[in-house]
Amino acid sequence: MKKSRTDDARLMALRLLGAVLDDGIALAEAPENTSGDPRNRAYARHLAYGVLRWLSALEWLASQLLKKPLKQKDRDVQRLILLGLFQL
Repeated sequence: MKKSRTDDARLMALRLLGAVLDDGIALAEAPENTSGDPRNRAYARHLAYGVLRWLSALEWLASQLLKKPLKQKDRDVQRLILLGLFQL
C-alpha cells in the first residue's frame, strides 16, 4: 500500500506547529487531518508537543549548528530542523 503525503506524521506535525506558532491556536484545538491513520495523528501530536515543550532549547541548539540564521521565509525548514532535533 502506497503511503500518501497527507498520512505522514511529520508533515502533520509541521502543520500543527504552523497553526500554533503562526496563528496562535492552542495545540489542543489545532485542526488535524482526520482521514489518516490514528497512529500517525497521535505521533504528529507527540512531535508537536515535544517541539513546543523544548522550543527554546531546540532553537538554541539549531542556532549553534547553523552557520547563519535562516530567513523568515524559511520557517518551515526551521521547524523541520526542530522536529529532527527533537527526534534525536
